[in-house]
Amino acid sequence: MSLTISKEFTNRVEQMLKKSQGEKCTLEVIEPCGGGAHNTCYYIVTKNPDNKFFLKCENDNIIPRTRSGQIEREVESIKLMHKAGIPCKNLIQYDSTKQEIGTRYVLEEFIEGKLLYEIWDGLAINEKQHISNEIEEIVEKMRNINLPYYGEVYENGIIGTHTTWREAYLSIGKILIEDASKLNILTEEDLVLISDVIEFCSSKLSTNIKASFDHRDLGKHNVIAVDSDGVNKVGAIIDFGLSLSVPFYYFEYGVREYGGWNFNSVDIMKKYAITKEEFDATAFLFDFELAVFLASIEFAPNESYGYISRIKSLVEESKNISMIMS
Repeated sequence: MSLTISKEFTNRVEQMLKKSQGEKCTLEVIEPCGGGAHNTCYYIVTKNPDNKFFLKCENDNIIPRTRSGQIEREVESIKLMHKAGIPCKNLIQYDSTKQEIGTRYVLEEFIEGKLLYEIWDGLAINEKQHISNEIEEIVEKMRNINLPYYGEVYENGIIGTHTTWREAYLSIGKILIEDASKLNILTEEDLVLISDVIEFCSSKLSTNIKASFDHRDLGKHNVIAVDSDGVNKVGAIIDFGLSLSVPFYYFEYGVREYGGWNFNSVDIMKKYAITKEEFDATAFLFDFELAVFLASIEFAPNESYGYISRIKSLVEESKNISMIMS
């Protein structure tokens, strides 16, 4: 990863480290360590004391804004994971004001291990099944983290915290419409159409399904595998920047259908006692959110799976739904 780290940033990080590690602490190594559209991350090594850390810094101007608040989500989610007995990194310190190192950050312990996607193909069948069983148990633990509101997992986020899923749904939809307009990826007519469809879909949502913690991106790229007596197991769930407090059915469906885990088969609509209309309404909102994100990074514009194709499909789906509305 090509990234220039300024001397000023390095100095500010070293001063930040002294806050939790003591005045004698010195920064020996700071190297880029992953990241993407939402965050820039660093691997850190210190002396006095000898330690390793993972530094996650939130990027500016995240689009859609429904994905902002990465640091607050990370911090609050890790606290929830610890309470629920879900393996994750330990928090060291954080700052959401940009005052300490010039950017919003969270400092976490560094776990020695491999991202699961890097080693998955080389694992034995029984190891894959064991890890899948662990993830299925973790998913169930997440479902049982019931929060008293819908929307953000922390207070004062852009989506807000709401007493019903419908209110949170409409808040997310409004933000997405605004961001899609700024990106100029839809005509004014299509923006009005999708806005009307979001309002219609929100009327299909139940108010009696509890809000649960939703990681929203629990794939093999967000699982650290560690070696335990020669056997790989889940060491930590990572990256909580997309997490929300919402009804759990859509997340569980996505993990089971597209996560690549060897889970037992479950009828999601029966398990949660929801209608197909409610499931489809929730799916529409998150499909829209993904389309706006992919448009913000101009993802694969000429491919069938790219953002232009997704936007076109969303408009066509909206037209079909509008026929039902009328």
